[in-house]
Amino acid sequence: MSDVTTVEREGTALGIDAERLRIWMTSGAVVTLLDVRPQSAFDAGHLPGAIHSPVAHGRELVSKIRPDGMTIVVCEDGTVARQVAGVLDYCGLVRVGFLLGGMSAWRGLAERPAVPSITPQELRYRIEEGTAGPLLIDVRPEAEFCAARIPGSIRASSAQEVAARALNRQVVLVSCTGRRAVEAHNELMKVGVKAVVLEGGLDAWVLSGGSVERGGGLIRKVLWLLASVAGMAVIALATR
Repeated sequence: MSDVTTVEREGTALGIDAERLRIWMTSGAVVTLLDVRPQSAFDAGHLPGAIHSPVAHGRELVSKIRPDGMTIVVCEDGTVARQVAGVLDYCGLVRVGFLLGGMSAWRGLAERPAVPSITPQELRYRIEEGTAGPLLIDVRPEAEFCAARIPGSIRASSAQEVAARALNRQVVLVSCTGRRAVEAHNELMKVGVKAVVLEGGLDAWVLSGGSVERGGGLIRKVLWLLASVAGMAVIALATR
């Protein structure tokens, strides 16, 4: 059960996953959306608040970039937008990225199957109740978990491990933006564990004012290495 990053570097351009962009847009973050598709494609459907900025009108396109926020270039599949964002970045315009997968990826958000979920505000209330709160299962990779996580959350290597830990507690699945948590939810359903997904994942939790724990990765790595060394020593003694 792992997650994948939703911010990627492709050359000099910063790629932003559709789910992360949705979170930014609904959280009130300053995001300028420049749609470089043809006029007909833009008129057929575009992101809320997007500005039509044809690639051929380079000077006009640059003039629409705001210095006080993030600028995301959008095309149909991400290919042209990546090239445009790369050029802008090369020219020294910072905080410029592109939508990974373009409008095709954005439209795909609406096609995802609905799963039970909980908002960051609801989760914070449940945690602060003081009783046996929900079991927070973080499905992101170990490195991301160690860097930042919701206090009290744990990682699990399999659906069976979650089932063993759950008992009568509500299981809340946490990922970066919620995407991988949905996949983990489907895996848990196969072993009879009912779980809910944190809407928007850790990104939404932080944007809503939720606290996070940081660090601990080095200690965990050292303990793992010591355990590995101890195990090898036992094997060596057994083979003498």
